[in-house]
Amino acid sequence: MILLSGPLSAEPRFRADDGNAWHLTDNPALPASQEGFSLGAAISPMDSWNEGVREVEVSSPLLSLSYRDSPQGSTVRYGASLGLWDGAAVGYRADASRSTTHNFGLLWRPFDLLSSAVTLDNAVGARVWGAGFALRPLTLAEPRADWLTLTSDFGWGAAREQRWGAKIAWGGTDVRGWYDVESRSSGFEVTVSWGPSETSAKSGRLGQAFKFSPSTPEVSPVVLRLRIPHLAAAPLPSTPFFSDTLSLPALIDLLDRAAGLPQVVAVAFEDPPSPGLGGSDELRAAIKRLRAAGKRVYIHADNYEDSIAFQGWIASADRVSIDPNGVLILTAGGSKRLYLKEFFDKIGVRFINLAPWDTKSAANPLTFASMPEGEKAMLARYLADRDQMAANALAAGRGGRLTKSVETVVAEGPYLSPREALAAGLVDELENRSAFEDFLRQSHRGAAVVDTLPEPVRPWGPHVTRSVAVVHLTGDILPGRGQAGAYIGSDAAETIAKLRKDFTVKAILLRVDSPGGVVQPSDAIAEEVRKTVAAGKPVVVSMGNVAASGGYYLSAPATRIFAQPGTLTGSIGVTAALFTAPKALEMLGIKADGIELAPSAAFFDWTKTPTDAMLKKWGSMINETYQRFLDVVVEGRQIPKDKLEPLARGQIYTGHEALALGLVDELGGEYEAKRWLEKTLGGKAEFFDVVPGDSSVLGRLIAPLATAAVNASNSSSLKLAQTLDQYTAPWADAITGLAARGGGPLVWVDEP
Repeated sequence: MILLSGPLSAEPRFRADDGNAWHLTDNPALPASQEGFSLGAAISPMDSWNEGVREVEVSSPLLSLSYRDSPQGSTVRYGASLGLWDGAAVGYRADASRSTTHNFGLLWRPFDLLSSAVTLDNAVGARVWGAGFALRPLTLAEPRADWLTLTSDFGWGAAREQRWGAKIAWGGTDVRGWYDVESRSSGFEVTVSWGPSETSAKSGRLGQAFKFSPSTPEVSPVVLRLRIPHLAAAPLPSTPFFSDTLSLPALIDLLDRAAGLPQVVAVAFEDPPSPGLGGSDELRAAIKRLRAAGKRVYIHADNYEDSIAFQGWIASADRVSIDPNGVLILTAGGSKRLYLKEFFDKIGVRFINLAPWDTKSAANPLTFASMPEGEKAMLARYLADRDQMAANALAAGRGGRLTKSVETVVAEGPYLSPREALAAGLVDELENRSAFEDFLRQSHRGAAVVDTLPEPVRPWGPHVTRSVAVVHLTGDILPGRGQAGAYIGSDAAETIAKLRKDFTVKAILLRVDSPGGVVQPSDAIAEEVRKTVAAGKPVVVSMGNVAASGGYYLSAPATRIFAQPGTLTGSIGVTAALFTAPKALEMLGIKADGIELAPSAAFFDWTKTPTDAMLKKWGSMINETYQRFLDVVVEGRQIPKDKLEPLARGQIYTGHEALALGLVDELGGEYEAKRWLEKTLGGKAEFFDVVPGDSSVLGRLIAPLATAAVNASNSSSLKLAQTLDQYTAPWADAITGLAARGGGPLVWVDEP
């Protein structure tokens, strides 16, 4: 390696730009912008080694320490830096041997285009103010295009300086040049990085440093091993009580990063996740991109217990193995529910289903003695299409290795003996976990097996021209604020409204994975989506496993909708159920009696059979809500109402069917939605995640109670909510909102 250097002015400072280990002292706030820990040593030889200057620098984002030995004496300096918020930091450094020397620094990076800094060097009789600016003009064309940085630095007070410079960074090498106006001199330095090693050279100094951080790249071949049996639908913050569970979108992003890294030679899954058919579509597409990049994909599990996941994406791997004592569940689709009407008849309880179609089937088990024909026909159509897509995926992944037709192999499942699965060509090897890992080492000799990849570095602020918010809407739609990653509430609508007004956000990508829920928040979110599109800011929907009922409602006004072929969507309809039990009271010898000043006093009375007038009122409300739902879809999808209504009535569809019916625009996942947005915005965009709702530890503990309240609007749930004090009130909103409705119906744009 040859390191070049040139004539040099006085020791240059670059207050606003990231540099090597020896430029972290240019501004005491700079260490706060770095990641991890660095340790370096440098030499500036003079006439002889003994007369040279030797330096040692230890730095972290919080604390730093340096030692300098020169013929004039030794100096120890210490410092501290603190990130105030994303893109802003302050810092302080002091000379341990001379307490009168202090250095202060401020760093502010509002966008990825600009970095600015202010410094104060305060010594006895030598106070110097300084300012620095760094500009990355190429980020106007592409986010994080950091290979060209222009710098300017100024100083005034006891000493004056004016310096202009530029840095070119490419493939781990930085070349920096500058011109000092005051001394009319110029200079340059070269820094070469290889993994954690960083070598820098300029006239009068040679330095070597080692950096250790989550973003330090591997330089030798690696096999990425993933052990993620469970996937979250949306990214969630890690807390002391909850581990940082990987989400499906994050896993797809990880696999795409692996596809782009030349040092990754293979990806190996142990205990692969079961993300549903829609999620399997996304994982299969990511594996296809991995294999197109020349990577091998291996999967091993003790058992394969999800038929859809096995067909949908696991079968697409290069090699699939199973434990010699494992089972492989491979079965045809089916759907069976318990229908309780005859049981409730025997105990004198009656449920009245206010949905006018048996295809809006959430309450059917309460109001039918067996599966009604409309629901049966809908499920037969839906399951047939779903199973055909799963079979096509299995044929594409293992068709050449199967010993029988795909239809026969599925019909003969499940495979409770792994030897039968091997004989059928469903797996390639019977081996335990230890043997699988031996296979990885033997197949890729010299490659390290790693469990993570370096995280991409984002040291500067948000992208100024093409920044896109990915808003994750996950779970049931309920009253209250919502719980981040668990259920959706009013925070979602407020978040979209704020993003619409944020000039730095050029578009919104809604990642929807929701079966629906309460009408009002669904409508509020849909309205904010409509306003955002009308304001000229694109809103693109990427549907996950399910985006039905309320999940489709809020998606309909979007600029464009992407669904996976296996996404469950549609269910455009409204349902509600009334509970009455006068017969049960009579059987138990209980008599309800009291005073009613007018007929309306008994409107919510579950001890009486509702009158035709009451049922007409409820039916009118259901129809009005349904018409509102249809109108939102008509406006958003530009489908005539007379053509839309027969497709609605609560019927569910696969994404494959929804495309043919015009309910979605394209088949694909978040990856395809992002590429479409980049094309629309005119170039590469930067995406950042937003998860609306409360994200506190206590909120995540209480979230399951709120979800359970969907089917438990009764006095006991109300009492539970009322026991929660003011600190838990935000998370009790969903429970109290449902329970306060009393004995009346819950009106849902809910899952089928």
